[in-house]
Amino acid sequence: MVSGSIKAVRYRPDGKEILIHRISPGEVFAEVPSLLGAQYPVTAIAETNSQVATLPLSKLKMMIAARPELALALLAALADKLRMLVAKIEERTALSMPARIAHRLLELSNNRWIGDTVEIELHQTKQSLAQECGTVSEVLSRTFASWKKQNLLSVNRSKLILQRRSKWEQIASDELN
Repeated sequence: MVSGSIKAVRYRPDGKEILIHRISPGEVFAEVPSLLGAQYPVTAIAETNSQVATLPLSKLKMMIAARPELALALLAALADKLRMLVAKIEERTALSMPARIAHRLLELSNNRWIGDTVEIELHQTKQSLAQECGTVSEVLSRTFASWKKQNLLSVNRSKLILQRRSKWEQIASDELN
């Protein structure tokens, strides 16, 4: 992808959209279906004006024949995507909803804690954040309200302020019982 933001989604029989992955600039996507001559197994939706580049399979084969190390790089990228998807499946099946949300917020913090506090600038909607956690915005809002009452979270427009790092790490690791 050259620029923009694309979300890859699947739809449940009831029509609910399930976010599979968010595609960012510089990322390659749909490579496996391209290699297999198959259709992309999810629906790709541009969230912003986006520009994508395509590489025909015949051209890719010529490039790999000329530079075999490209095949290894492609395999490494595919293995990394598989690892990420397995981790996402494990997270969604083993962690409680508050743990999934806390885990995502810790990811967004990029380990920029100052003492026991970190500020996170959200560059997405609450609905988008909820989708990334496998829930809906109403559940995200209720979870945020609970954390506000516990003085763990403050919200100021698009900025989230997390306090008590050890508590966040504990919440993020809580598995379903």
